[in-house]
Amino acid sequence: MKKMILNNKLILGMALLVFGAVSCSDEDTEVVSLAKDVATEEAELDAALEDVDDFSSISLEVSQENAGGKIEDEIDDDRICDGIITFEGTKADGTLTIDFGEGCVDANGNIRTGKVIITYSGRYFEPGSVTTITLEDYSINGMEVEGTRTVTNITTDGSPTWNITLVGGKVTFEDGSVATREVERIRVWERAPSPINDRILITGVASGQTKGGVAYTSRITEELVYIRNCRRGRRGRVPVSGVNVITTENRTLTIDFGDGTCDRRFTVTSDDTEQEVTF
Repeated sequence: MKKMILNNKLILGMALLVFGAVSCSDEDTEVVSLAKDVATEEAELDAALEDVDDFSSISLEVSQENAGGKIEDEIDDDRICDGIITFEGTKADGTLTIDFGEGCVDANGNIRTGKVIITYSGRYFEPGSVTTITLEDYSINGMEVEGTRTVTNITTDGSPTWNITLVGGKVTFEDGSVATREVERIRVWERAPSPINDRILITGVASGQTKGGVAYTSRITEELVYIRNCRRGRRGRVPVSGVNVITTENRTLTIDFGDGTCDRRFTVTSDDTEQEVTF
């Protein structure tokens, strides 16, 4: 009888151990899945929006310098196809429209469609200037991006610096799912002797809801670094370094973009679970 009881206890203990192991495994799988979904969406949106800011700022700078001339000929950027820019105004204020039409393909195979409408008061690199970027039926590689970005030059000395807000941010993915987003960030443009090596440094916060319905906030704890010659991502641009911490109702996810290597990978950590993700 004692032997039978011991055997039953042993069986029960083993069952509980197995159940516990399965439960932990399921939880780890859930954490990894959530981390990948939230982190990947956040990275995709950052890349797409930073891409818009980048080609908009380059186009606007050239347009203000060459008002009245053929602007595309002066822009050394493969994202700007021939004949897609119209400009009205002066160096002090006006409107620049970048119309990608039904598709403009860059050297990396990214396809942009729709319009990016830029209105400005003051020169883009002039402290105190305000630039508003409105996206109209804009998409990159089938991912539709909406919202109004206000870019205010807050440079005091050193590298040009802007405060950037995004209001009404919305992304519709190719499968029809939707994510929303609001942004408050600082953008610093570090110029290099060769423009291809220019660095963009991003800090700040954002909030939104993923296409899976998960509400989140994010805070950049180590500045995100973008380098122009690292535009390899199919969504536009990917940081080469920096850390972004995302908080949901139940999880805290840390995204680490690495040590400066031009690749499309980042690491997501949640509790004791770590996952490498390819963008």
